[in-house]
Amino acid sequence: MFKNICISPSGSAFPTDIGLIAENLLYYQNVNLFAVPDTISLLLNNCGVETLIELLSNRNLRIYFRGNYLALATYKDNNGNSVLNPTIISSPNLTTEEMIFRDVFRSTGRRGYSKRIIQKILPYVYSINYQNEISDLAKLDIDNETYFKQSIIATIQHYNPSISIKAEDIEYELIKTEKGYLFNSNLNFEEINRAIPNNPSNNIINPNSFLLNILEIRGTMHIVSELGSEIATSALNTELMKIKFHDIYQRTAKGASELFQFNDFVLNNGHAIREVINSGDKNFEDFFKILDKADKFRNWLDKIDEDKSIIKEYYENVTSETWIDKLPSKGIRWSFFTGLGFAFDVLFAEGIGTALGLGLSLGDAFLLDKIVKGWRPNVFVNNELKRFVKLKE
Repeated sequence: MFKNICISPSGSAFPTDIGLIAENLLYYQNVNLFAVPDTISLLLNNCGVETLIELLSNRNLRIYFRGNYLALATYKDNNGNSVLNPTIISSPNLTTEEMIFRDVFRSTGRRGYSKRIIQKILPYVYSINYQNEISDLAKLDIDNETYFKQSIIATIQHYNPSISIKAEDIEYELIKTEKGYLFNSNLNFEEINRAIPNNPSNNIINPNSFLLNILEIRGTMHIVSELGSEIATSALNTELMKIKFHDIYQRTAKGASELFQFNDFVLNNGHAIREVINSGDKNFEDFFKILDKADKFRNWLDKIDEDKSIIKEYYENVTSETWIDKLPSKGIRWSFFTGLGFAFDVLFAEGIGTALGLGLSLGDAFLLDKIVKGWRPNVFVNNELKRFVKLKE
């Protein structure tokens, strides 16, 4: 569990932010970032060159640029109808180095300086390509009527949850031609778009968007499977992934849910790490001090079986063979987390004698002392994580 994760930006719907990267670096053994225009700029503007190099060389962050792209070629037939054809495109002149240069130059505005930065970054940036059969697999996805209808419904309801639509309400045909697909349906796109809030161009929903969504899901999951990874992406992509790849979605959704619940329960603030960095209250130099001490914590997370609960495992690991484990009520046991920080503060600051004064027996105090001297996940959580996410007064 928590070995690899891919962060896949999806335009403004799921932009990469520096806090999201930090949060995943804390929990996952490897974080793979799919680069889009402005990805490198974002990192440089928030981290600086040397910090970015440190992230890439020693902190398990990898950046991937796509060497080719899944796209929807559009043609007009003799009757003026749009013919849509899923395909893979690439540009021999648009190398990974050139893509990085464009991104860095947008950030710095200095050509020579940008080229020098590129030479530092380039050894840590990877290229990944779609195989030719991916477009054929995407066409099979498009031909799957059940999946195609469900993806239409998910897309429409993503932009306007108030629209009620069922699969049996949708009538469509995809006519195959030599150049691609002709799409006809009973959907009133003009009416659907008018009902979507914040849709000034009135064109979010159309046949192209349905097909492009299916292409993106197929391509993204191909790369993710190549890397043996979980994925963090937009809400719409996640919903479509759930429809098409139910088992993979369950695994990804469980990881995201477990981490949020762990943050919320143990740190008393879901996504606290992400937010404290995005707010500017902490930066990556601060965060490196946490990462330096997080190896054992990540290794502990890595050993948790996928069907286990992080919170439950954390509780059992921290409390096993202690006086907490002897408490009769499960409800009382959960209150252990609330008082944990106080108990450890007492032991670290004033020692066993003060702990005895709290009403613990000598045996119980020595068991607490064993926790302090050994490593358990709560040592990292209480002495490093909680201290880090506590905002400045």
